[in-house]
Amino acid sequence: KIGDKRSLDINLVGTYFGNDQNSSNAQTLDNGSQLLSDDMEQETDKFSVIAEAAYSRQFSGSTSTTIGYRGQVAKSQSSISNSLSNGETYDYNSDNYQHYAYAEFQTTKGGLSARLSAGVTFLGAENDDESYSRCLFSPVVSFMYRISQSQYLGLKYKLSSEAPTISDLSKNASLKLPNVVSKGTPGLKSSTEHIVALIYNFSSRYVDFSVMPACYFD
Repeated sequence: KIGDKRSLDINLVGTYFGNDQNSSNAQTLDNGSQLLSDDMEQETDKFSVIAEAAYSRQFSGSTSTTIGYRGQVAKSQSSISNSLSNGETYDYNSDNYQHYAYAEFQTTKGGLSARLSAGVTFLGAENDDESYSRCLFSPVVSFMYRISQSQYLGLKYKLSSEAPTISDLSKNASLKLPNVVSKGTPGLKSSTEHIVALIYNFSSRYVDFSVMPACYFD
């Protein structure tokens, strides 16, 4: 905490994940002949670092601002063998990152409160086959009006974006059936969705009730 009206929070976390996977996909016809035989062995090691920082300041009255950052960097190393590699082991590496910066403003005057926030996400990934990067914008605007001591009515708008994962974009293939291979689509684009919602809240000593009809459109 910095003084009476300012605060700074910082978090740093490191993670490690290890996994050994063995699977067998065998399929036979009614006459007993073998249709598919695929034995897969995979060893994966994943390392990641997550960092967060948030600075908040309280102004006079019920007005406050927050500026923050959240980021993650991860690296994955795998050794894989399956029927597509003729049983031979090959290495597969991937890296990804995500950096999110945001600013938020909140204020209340009388029975009306407002919250305005905007965030920008820079993300990307790279593996032995593909690489990509994206920039996503995510604003949120909401207003709440106090009808009475126990009732609130609000309106909220949000722009939501979602980027495809590296596996969605990768050409790396997996065998599902003979001559049937599953793999990603390198040309996938990020999806964007607009959300407008009406919010009604009733709260008393014994009952807490909320309803939020929403409209979604691209």
